[in-house]
Amino acid sequence: MKRRYTPSLRAKFLLIVLGGAVLPLAVFGLWLTNTAERSAQTLLQSRLDASLKQIVEGVSERWLAHRSALLSSCEGRSVQLALVAAPDAEPDANGAAQDELNRRYASLSDVVAA
Repeated sequence: MKRRYTPSLRAKFLLIVLGGAVLPLAVFGLWLTNTAERSAQTLLQSRLDASLKQIVEGVSERWLAHRSALLSSCEGRSVQLALVAAPDAEPDANGAAQDELNRRYASLSDVVAA
């Protein structure tokens, strides 16, 4: 007659400890790790979006100021005359147009790189 294997008390105790404590803790640890990773990605994405929004707003404001300065400088009569004049044309006698151009260029010093 064959004898059936019956686990010892020690083996039963180890199975109960592994099945009742270690295995659920391992499953919980995996779930917690995945949840923490998703939370970190969501937080990083939201912070990057907020940072990008601030950068875009700052660049938009600066661009508006630079664009306005450039457009207002191009509206000057002396600038228009200087752009239309032939390269070999004589400068005006009192140099007012050149002075106006220099003044407008100086006002754009933060916009135009030297």
